[in-house]
Amino acid sequence: MGLFDFLNKKAESRKSIPREMLLRFLPSGQVVWMPDNTETLLKEGYLGNHAVFTIQDWKSQKIASAPRNIYEVVDQKAYSRYRLMMKGATEKSLFEAERLKRKGLREVTGQVDLQKTLDRPNNLMSWYEFVYGLSTFKDMVGSGYIGATRDGVGDATKGAIREMELLPSQHVVITAGDRANPIKSYHLKTNPEVKIAVENVCQIRHFDPRYDVGMQWLYGLSRLYPARDIIQEYKESTATKVNIFQDKGVRDIIFPKGVTDPGEISVTEAQSAEDNMNRKLTERGGIITNSIELGSIRVGFSPVEMGILESQAVTKEDFCALYHIPAEVIGWGDKATYSNMDQFVKQALINSVLPELEQLKDRLNEWYVPSYEDTKQPLNNQGQKFVIDFDHEYFPEMQQDKKALVDWLERSPVSVNEFRAAIRYDEDPDENANKPMIRNGYKFLEDMGIESLASGDTSMFEDNDK
Repeated sequence: MGLFDFLNKKAESRKSIPREMLLRFLPSGQVVWMPDNTETLLKEGYLGNHAVFTIQDWKSQKIASAPRNIYEVVDQKAYSRYRLMMKGATEKSLFEAERLKRKGLREVTGQVDLQKTLDRPNNLMSWYEFVYGLSTFKDMVGSGYIGATRDGVGDATKGAIREMELLPSQHVVITAGDRANPIKSYHLKTNPEVKIAVENVCQIRHFDPRYDVGMQWLYGLSRLYPARDIIQEYKESTATKVNIFQDKGVRDIIFPKGVTDPGEISVTEAQSAEDNMNRKLTERGGIITNSIELGSIRVGFSPVEMGILESQAVTKEDFCALYHIPAEVIGWGDKATYSNMDQFVKQALINSVLPELEQLKDRLNEWYVPSYEDTKQPLNNQGQKFVIDFDHEYFPEMQQDKKALVDWLERSPVSVNEFRAAIRYDEDPDENANKPMIRNGYKFLEDMGIESLASGDTSMFEDNDK
């Protein structure tokens, strides 16, 4: 084999890199068509199905109400570990994640420019409205889109982002780019002449495995797409329910409570009671009185009709499962009690809300924050100087059990300020407040000659407690 044959073979192998295989379907500049059923799912799911709307409304409200803060990164390693722990957060791991957050981040209030646009994304929407809509679009359509207006001079893709618009996801059209940049631009179906540069759009999408049709996976997968049959089933059962009540109405057997022998009431007395009750029920207003306590049994539905009515309750639970939210949170389950309701809500927050907040903050930190020059770290450091994060302990159900928290802190070699921060007290300015301590009168580690425990190794205490 000659030298040139080897070079030709090497050049040939480059054509098989994954991105080229994924993007071979469409040439640059060609429109990527949105899946046909996108608007149908939005109309029949969110707008036409009260069960879907109720669940989505609960979730979007929680996401939009989570407090958003600006933090300075003071320990890059701790911050990186915190981010990793939050990706697969569990109830048990959240305490350690919160500890790493306190170590890696410090809340700041002086970044006026960075905060201003977040507080008021545009002159029509507050942050709450903006995030509520973004979350809803993402679940219903598959992607949420943020359009930016920058203050760059001469180049609309440069400069700090001064305004953010919530784009209607069902109208967004993607134009294919090249191998290096799969997306060339965006535009709206309602205004195709105006192209939006890819640098000025932040797209937050669900994973979409539909790689078999052009590049439609770029739009993301609607959360309702796998539930198309359930939506149709619920729609049909609702229509059937209406027809049942219209055709047959609701019929009850009314009887005196406590009567065990039907022979105690004559046919004449029973007919008189029925006529009297019908007359009272047909009159408008007033109060119905009776001399004896009555009971009732509902009749008139066939087993098939009863099955249709009962299926709606099951379908509601299916919708909740689609969102990873227990049905008890919405009020449809039968396992909720006063004592365990907080646990159901906590489960919904961890499994449904926190992952969305994590994705939102990651995209804003990648796209929005770097547009401001003063947010960048000096050249000798890595990462950004400032980042956006959410306070998940804002939700009462996510707050640590104070008794269990204090018990854990007392068993760990933490400083006074770490203890105070964990229970959300202000920092103590005393110079000794940052030195690790252990129980046994709360002595400083350095005074006991065991400074090695400052790293957080509590194994010796765990052994002694057993």
